[in-house]
Amino acid sequence: MGFWQRGDPETTPLDHFSDCNNVEYTESGVQTRDGLNTFYGQGNLVRIYTYNITLGQGFLALDSNGDFYHILPNVPSSTLILHIANCTDFKYQAINNRAFITPIIVTAEFLYVYNGDLTPARKAGGVAPKDADGALAAANSGSAGHVEAGIHVFGVVYETDSGYLTKIGPDTLPFVTAPGAQSVNLTNIPVSPSGFVIARRIVATRFIDPAVWAAAPNTRGYNFYFVPGGEITNNTATTLTVSFFDGELLDDASHLLDLVAEIPAGNGLEVYHNRMVLYAPNSDGGLIGISYPGEPEAISLLDGLIPIQARGMAILNARVYRDVLYIFQINKTFAIQDNGDVPSSWDVTVIDEGIGAGLHGTCTVNNDEGGTNVETLVTFDFNGIFFFNGLFQRPELSWKVKDFWLGLTRSELETECEIYNDVLHQRLYVNIPSLFMIFMGDYSNGFDPKNIKWTKWTFDIEPTTISLFSTDEKLIIGSLQLAP
Repeated sequence: MGFWQRGDPETTPLDHFSDCNNVEYTESGVQTRDGLNTFYGQGNLVRIYTYNITLGQGFLALDSNGDFYHILPNVPSSTLILHIANCTDFKYQAINNRAFITPIIVTAEFLYVYNGDLTPARKAGGVAPKDADGALAAANSGSAGHVEAGIHVFGVVYETDSGYLTKIGPDTLPFVTAPGAQSVNLTNIPVSPSGFVIARRIVATRFIDPAVWAAAPNTRGYNFYFVPGGEITNNTATTLTVSFFDGELLDDASHLLDLVAEIPAGNGLEVYHNRMVLYAPNSDGGLIGISYPGEPEAISLLDGLIPIQARGMAILNARVYRDVLYIFQINKTFAIQDNGDVPSSWDVTVIDEGIGAGLHGTCTVNNDEGGTNVETLVTFDFNGIFFFNGLFQRPELSWKVKDFWLGLTRSELETECEIYNDVLHQRLYVNIPSLFMIFMGDYSNGFDPKNIKWTKWTFDIEPTTISLFSTDEKLIIGSLQLAP
């Protein structure tokens, strides 16, 4: 029934080991664990994640030099996609085949987006059009059209190759006093100096009464809408004639006025209700950024931020479970639920003030790194390894090995150890780098504190990071050195 370390050795049940190492369990016995093979020769790894896209199953990997690689096992060499000096850890979220990468680093850094096509990653988001890119001008054309009488303000939005729409620009927004039944000519349309901008979109206000305008001539004080036929599918053209009825201005673009242009890095990412969740941005341990639905790079400074009472403890993890977003500090857990309004209005509820989760302390199921709604979530912190179903279940899964678990250091449980759930082979894996160990729990006889069978697996290499790969769930171990 596996490893037992709880109380004096004499209390070990007769069907348990008082110590064991490098074994795995069969239906009716125990045998030596499998050995290691070199799966891919990329060395000095500090973190790896499975990244499955149209190019094939592969990995995102960070080495000790701050280099990020996209590794495809059927490709002879890995592809360098990003370098961040002094970066020692990261997390990522896959959305629409793209990888959103947040480096975990003490100094200020940014969220990056990688398109999965072996080209370099870049900062997520993007800078709005500026006057230096083109001094946008608007004038009545004198030719027949549908722009209704009154004042209309115009602007431009850049569209990037990841689908992100920037803030509205340029700095000076032009306006026209339309006589009605005419078109509007736009000239000097800004051209972005960034190579990842692939298109531009024209936005405009509905008609503004000249008397109202005279009292408040604020070009950014009115609602903007995407103009029908106002998309320029290149980054070169500088003129366009637009014609529209106000009734055709239905697609609201006003939220683009308040976006974060360069998104700060955080302690991790999750997806909730088709929104990207970024927690602890720029080392602000008590802040959560929530994007607009379907726009993972669009986080509003006005109503997209949720503060948490951190009290000196950073948010380390987040998971979606049964339609609730759970936020974890190392010793505290919160629940956040979408109320249908803007994120800043969502309620935050404290679930537990004694148990939380480490930086990598919520269980990834198989090789899916996305925000998975699973029936059972497994987490760990200082207190042990727990089932979580909205509440932490006692006794904990690590109840048999309580003394072993309590002997681990706070720092490694908080930031270094990580956990995976291999449902195919019915095993939990927890890597413990400082002990050159992976702690394995076999739950083939039952996924509960009584029937799970624990063992220690030790190695001649330091298992700095682990992952699961492909349909047969290979256990992949990344290390700072190659196996002897």
